[in-house]
Amino acid sequence: MNRLESFFLCLLIILGIGSLYGVELDGVILGGEYDTEYLFQDGAFKVYLKVESPYIFVGIEAQTTGWVGIGFDPVSVMDQADMVIAWIDSGGKVHALDCFSTGLFGPHPPDTDLGGTNDLRAFGGKEERGKTVVEFQKPLKTSDSFDKPIDPTKLLKIIWAYGETDGFDDIHIAAGSAEIDLQTGKAIQRQAGRFLFLHILFMSSSVILMASGVGIARFLRKRKWWLKVHRRLGILSAICTGMGLGFIVLFVERTGGRHLAVPHAWVGLVAVMGAFLVPLLGQAFLKLKWKKQELRFFHRWGGRVTVSLMGIAALMGLRILGIL
Repeated sequence: MNRLESFFLCLLIILGIGSLYGVELDGVILGGEYDTEYLFQDGAFKVYLKVESPYIFVGIEAQTTGWVGIGFDPVSVMDQADMVIAWIDSGGKVHALDCFSTGLFGPHPPDTDLGGTNDLRAFGGKEERGKTVVEFQKPLKTSDSFDKPIDPTKLLKIIWAYGETDGFDDIHIAAGSAEIDLQTGKAIQRQAGRFLFLHILFMSSSVILMASGVGIARFLRKRKWWLKVHRRLGILSAICTGMGLGFIVLFVERTGGRHLAVPHAWVGLVAVMGAFLVPLLGQAFLKLKWKKQELRFFHRWGGRVTVSLMGIAALMGLRILGIL
């Protein structure tokens, strides 16, 4: 057998691996080709799964001409998710990367950039009429520390997303998460993006209100209305902080993450405690007749420290989101 014959034999073997299991990785998903089908975002994103030990076959169909991605077993949000990101370029060539997320919101470099290996056995895809279809095959378990083992007898946690460009580092236009029971074929969707948005909205409002209250007490004390406005701003800041805390708790719960998993959360928690404590100290200073100077001191400096911590927490949050 000459080299050319050997090359074509290897090519046929690679292309035929999927067909041995009843799945053709050609970007065309036929009825019955996969065991289960899951619809997300009202069908705009579909996931197809078939387990044939020692492999899992995955099909993705999305209403986009950009990149598509799926992650397995994240610890919190995207953190430590075993990911596959794929796209089809303008020339029709399919690209698929075996990636790993190193943070809550990325980045998610290829395993090979982290010292791991590319464990995608085969892949294929097609892009037409504004829709991208990608199929791939990967082992249920590898020796690569950046690959998460998939146990078909246990719930499979996934995250998914897609973008509008072929740049897989570009921000997604839709995303979600779910828990899939591979034995029954049922999936529980976990939509949590709105909770993150509301957390950011209320926490931003809290920072502005608290900073305004501190500024009025510092520079506008000669105005007759300063105390009334100062008190109301402090109370409103505490309310917004409580709402923001509640929404981030819901976000973490819905995404299957761990609470207080990052320094941002700890700094934010101390800031939340300060946002509630500072107005209470102010009320105590006004109402009580004992230790007024001490109460005034702690109220004043508590407000300043709390505003500083809120600002630090906000910057840390923007860093997590990849904005800074």
